[in-house]
Amino acid sequence: MSIRNSESYKSNMIRTENTLNKIESNQYETWNIRSVVLKEIGLTYQEYLSSEHWKKLKQKTLRRKRFKKCQKCDSDQNIQLHHKHYRFLMHIHELHSIVPLCKNCHNELHDYTKQNKLSVREATNIFLKQTKLL
Repeated sequence: MSIRNSESYKSNMIRTENTLNKIESNQYETWNIRSVVLKEIGLTYQEYLSSEHWKKLKQKTLRRKRFKKCQKCDSDQNIQLHHKHYRFLMHIHELHSIVPLCKNCHNELHDYTKQNKLSVREATNIFLKQTKLL
């Protein structure tokens, strides 16, 4: 049985949606959303990264052409997956909120996000557009 079909998962997703609905929309993009979602499903971020769900999602990305290169610099070395936002952790739409970045660009993006006190989504959009404008 997959984790998404279990009663526990379904119950956690309902509780997560209820919690998210209580958070004002401008807070969806904060760093705190990851903690809220993970708390609702009962995982730490490290546990999430070790979960079968994350492993399967990573395998799925390996089969897709758009995940083979960094979206910032086009490198095909040390590709990591970056969440543009954390609202869809362990959700059917999670793949749509992920972009491939090389390790260097991924680190640079997170530094940029923190330095500029931006939401992950805002920082990702700005960061990736800077490349396209050059």
